[in-house]
Amino acid sequence: MDRIKPADFWTAYREALRSEGSRAKYCDSKRWTAVAVSAARKVCRDRFGLKTSKEDLRLDVMGWEPREKFDWFLRIAYEHENDSGTWRSELCKLAHVVADLCVLSSYYGKGAQACKALQKAVDPLKQRLLHVPGRQWLFVFGPPSGSMNLPFEAFSLDANGQVVRLNDGKPLTPDSLAP
Repeated sequence: MDRIKPADFWTAYREALRSEGSRAKYCDSKRWTAVAVSAARKVCRDRFGLKTSKEDLRLDVMGWEPREKFDWFLRIAYEHENDSGTWRSELCKLAHVVADLCVLSSYYGKGAQACKALQKAVDPLKQRLLHVPGRQWLFVFGPPSGSMNLPFEAFSLDANGQVVRLNDGKPLTPDSLAP
């Protein structure tokens, strides 16, 4: 799909607002918000053939640097996924977030090799993962709960989107945590 041009979106959005809106709704902020959001969804779906969802990019933690009012700089975007089978959805979410450092923390399944599984998940998203110049990635995978003596593993991405293991001079295992 080609890039969507602002003028094309505006033309379709303006007409959707005309068809769904009214002066009375415009004068009631809650009702107008419903019209505006509905019109935007309609344009995304009908004009551009896109799927829509609402507010899917909520982060577990975001570390930001305050600047002036209505201006903050997202330094860290962090997502944690308890289910070892669904961390890929969190990776996709982070691929769309502009931050200096994106961190994904999850678990690798029994017998799974985290590095290979991560590379397999990174490959189709590589263009988005590397899209923001200078953005860094950290992936932390803990062992399954039945393997308390196995260490957590940390990975990053090189400039070509290849997964690289981070050296760990002091490995963390669940067994080494306080009881």
